[in-house]
Amino acid sequence: MLGFVRWELRVPEPLLQLRIFADRGFSADTAALGLTSVVFVPFFFFASIYSQVSLGKTSTQAGLYLLYFFLGFVILSQLGGRILDRRGARPAIVFGTAISAVGFYLLAGKLTDLSLSHQWIYVMIAGGGIGLMLTPASTDAVNRAPSTSYSEVTGITQTARNFGASLGLAVLGAILIHQNDHNITGALTNHGVPSGIAHRVAASFGAAPPAPDRLRASRTRSYTPSSSRSHTQPRPSSTSWPASWPRRSWSRSDSSHGNVWPKSWTASRSPSSKSRPSPSDSTSAAPTEQEHSMTTHTTSPTTSTDQLTTKTSRLSVADAVAGLTEIIANRGLKLFAVIDHSGEARATGLELRDTKVVIFGSPEAGTPVMQSAPLAALDLPLKVLVWSDGNETKLTYTDPAALATRYRLSDELAARLAGIDKVTDAVIG
Repeated sequence: MLGFVRWELRVPEPLLQLRIFADRGFSADTAALGLTSVVFVPFFFFASIYSQVSLGKTSTQAGLYLLYFFLGFVILSQLGGRILDRRGARPAIVFGTAISAVGFYLLAGKLTDLSLSHQWIYVMIAGGGIGLMLTPASTDAVNRAPSTSYSEVTGITQTARNFGASLGLAVLGAILIHQNDHNITGALTNHGVPSGIAHRVAASFGAAPPAPDRLRASRTRSYTPSSSRSHTQPRPSSTSWPASWPRRSWSRSDSSHGNVWPKSWTASRSPSSKSRPSPSDSTSAAPTEQEHSMTTHTTSPTTSTDQLTTKTSRLSVADAVAGLTEIIANRGLKLFAVIDHSGEARATGLELRDTKVVIFGSPEAGTPVMQSAPLAALDLPLKVLVWSDGNETKLTYTDPAALATRYRLSDELAARLAGIDKVTDAVIG
């Protein structure tokens, strides 16, 4: 670069008239244009992302966010032209810089409010300041050029703008990535995730997305059935529903059961249905006998899916909870809590079927699991839901094999969670 400058200053017909930079006014105008572009152009990029990701706007609504910026820009750019005609470019550039700085500062203080109604006025102020300085600086730079150098001056000012925009995107993008990595790592480590894993998770947010085939494979988890279950095909994960699987419309005869699927379902086949059945739908239905054999035990009072196991007890809910807590104590386990959901509902004047959750475990058994998989703490201690389903009492809990698969536990660690099967078996007798 230095050699290019020295050569251009010596040759009789230079490629670029660098002597024009001897005019301090032109140099100041060019510097103002370059520095303004450092903020001006990157603002469009980051504001559009912020509008959609943080404010939850659509791409069209994100354009409205930027429209406020240009409203301020257009209004004050007209004023900047009048100031240039009467007093020169300097007052407009100085005041425009100050106004835009104040606007961006006030906008930064409102970004965490996540409300466009609290931000639009500051977006307009920032845009107005840019408009007030940009037009006079660009016009004054061209006016200072010799009559034979208009094209060169235009090229110089445009280069300054493009360089400033590129520099701004690079610097601000690097700051964003670094701060995002720092925030994610800090949040995970504060929740007990080892720093090495936290760093890898944070780095994955900036990684390229997986190939479609790999993504599809990760979403459709293959399932290896145990000897006590009969499965003819893998069940769909919560994020995928292969097109080759049959679709159903579901109807439920008793809507008073809330979000718990009762045994009084009736099924109606509807291959053309586009929606996946959901327990929260106003209508639902029981699977056919063929499907029922794929997902349940047919010779025992235990119903088991990939994620949950449900057992039927002849005891009442209260007696089942009492028996469960007694067995927990006899086996030397720790009872952390018994949560009476139905009792709390009645206390607020609401009705809920008899529903209690027994939380228990063993620190000696659970701690090594959480040391290996910190996020397993979300499912530990173990929990058993004891609830009334018509005239029957059900005990439902997350299948230990599902927990082992979810957190990729070794066989030794998985065995530490399997005791819940024996505890619940003792209750149903």
